[in-house]
Amino acid sequence: NTYTCLVPDPFASREDLLKMMLIDFGAMSIQELTTGSLRQASRTELGFLLSDFLEKLPRDSHAIVIIDEAQNLALPLIEETRILSDTFGANGQLQIVFVGQPELHAKLKSPEMRQVDQRVCGYHRLTPMNSEAAGGYIRHRLRTAGLKPGHVLFPTDIIDSLHGRTGGVP
Repeated sequence: NTYTCLVPDPFASREDLLKMMLIDFGAMSIQELTTGSLRQASRTELGFLLSDFLEKLPRDSHAIVIIDEAQNLALPLIEETRILSDTFGANGQLQIVFVGQPELHAKLKSPEMRQVDQRVCGYHRLTPMNSEAAGGYIRHRLRTAGLKPGHVLFPTDIIDSLHGRTGGVP
C-alpha cells in the first residue's frame, strides 16, 4: 500500500516535480503529459490532480517521494516540497524523503530554510563502514552485478586497500 516516486533529477522545475510525482504514482501517463490534455497543465492543475490522487488512496496507504542528490535542489524547489508537505502531508499520506550529501544538511539549516527544517522529522547520516562491512558491501554489489556464488574477485588485501582509500565511504 505504498506508492513511490523517485526524483533522480534535483534540477527539475516545480511543475516537473509534480509531473514526475503524478506519473510515478500512476495518476497520469506519460502519453497524457506529452500529447494529451495535460500537456499544458499549470502547476495549479497538477496540484489538483495530486490532491485527487491522494484523496482516493485507501486509508492505510502512503505516497512517498524520494528526492536523490537533494543537496542540488534550488531553494524554491525545496520550498515547493514544504508546500506540498503542508498541503497534502497532514494526514501522513504524502511523505517526502531527501537523500543527499552533507551539504544538504547545511542547506536545510540555513535561515531561509527555517520553515522547511521545522518540518523535518529526522536526519540520518551514514557513517563510514569498517573494513569488514566494506568487504561485505563490495561482495554484495558484485553478486548483484552477477558474480557467481563462491567466486572471489578481490582478495582480502585488495578490499582492505579499497577500504583505506575510500575511508569506508561507498
